Amino acid sequence: MKGIVWGLMRDSIRNPWALIAMYMLTIVFTLLLGQTDFSQAIRVPVYSEEMSQSQVDEAVDLLNQDQSVEFYRVESEDVQNIINRQLVAAAVHLQEHRFDIYQARNAFEIGIVESAISSYYSKEGFVQEAALAEAGEPNELRNIIESDNGSYPVSTSSFTIEEDTNWIYDQSLQTIFGFTLFFVIYTITFSITSIIEQKQNGVWDRLILSPASKTSIYTGNLVFGFLLGYVQILIVFLLFASLFQYDFRGGLWISFIVVIPYVFAIVSFGVLLSGLITSIRQLDAIVPFLAVSFAMLGGAFWPIEIVSSNAILVLSYVSPITYGMEMLKGATLYNWSFEQFLLPGSILFFMGTVFMGIGLNLVERRSVS
Repeated sequence: MKGIVWGLMRDSIRNPWALIAMYMLTIVFTLLLGQTDFSQAIRVPVYSEEMSQSQVDEAVDLLNQDQSVEFYRVESEDVQNIINRQLVAAAVHLQEHRFDIYQARNAFEIGIVESAISSYYSKEGFVQEAALAEAGEPNELRNIIESDNGSYPVSTSSFTIEEDTNWIYDQSLQTIFGFTLFFVIYTITFSITSIIEQKQNGVWDRLILSPASKTSIYTGNLVFGFLLGYVQILIVFLLFASLFQYDFRGGLWISFIVVIPYVFAIVSFGVLLSGLITSIRQLDAIVPFLAVSFAMLGGAFWPIEIVSSNAILVLSYVSPITYGMEMLKGATLYNWSFEQFLLPGSILFFMGTVFMGIGLNLVERRSVS
């Protein structure tokens, strides 16, 4: 097995351009999209019928510290006209202990708006409770929370959001996680499906006739594909954490662990493709289609939390990226406990086991025939 892995590594070192391309594409797309503030165009009017003007102005100032959405105060009598003319995607009615979102149209911004306001109400609730307990002045407590970079999401209800939401949006982490998991599919699948090329050029037959067992040959190819994809993820994450100063919110090292089930699932998916595909041309056509489909369904290009289509949400369960993104966000944004990683991790291992079993069976049948 070691000889197989070492031989594949030497081949990659002699021809590293495909790997370099995957690294560069991940870095370029993450830098372009991760540091582009798409939310600058999201302007949301807020009003209140029970809070004073000064209270609303103070709330708007605190809301705009988030910088993901621009909130501005309007009079209550102007809201209906703004909504009817669809000048904005939504308007927010602020109250003392809750809020309502009036949705003008279906738009991805709604989820981002609700996340920002939920975070504000959660922080303010914590601040007011602490102030009543004489833990400090409200402004001092807010500064402590900001310096701690803590997130305090709460579940809120509104007229337009059908389900309770409890999620945090970080565009930088969304892009680095999404594009890393997306491009590593190409790296792993093309490395694993090199079995097809080995069979076409006769290398596979020579390996079978060698003293190495068939088990060690398969294991060598699988281990090489796993290491190739895993190292790519590690290098990209470390590069963005150290060189570009991306904030992983203390979950960088945990991220290295939770991506293991995802890499295993993609390696197994590559084995399945090796059993289904008969030529490199078919591979070149099918892998991009499946990779993009997995990414779009799994929330690699945009947060899955903002998707409102039930059909898309159901289809997302078949995408390994869905569970990979969920675990990476749990490690960084939500500070998950060990038990919370068990379900998505188990699903990925189950996917990998099924893909691996079917794929190896198909590869063996084809080699016998």
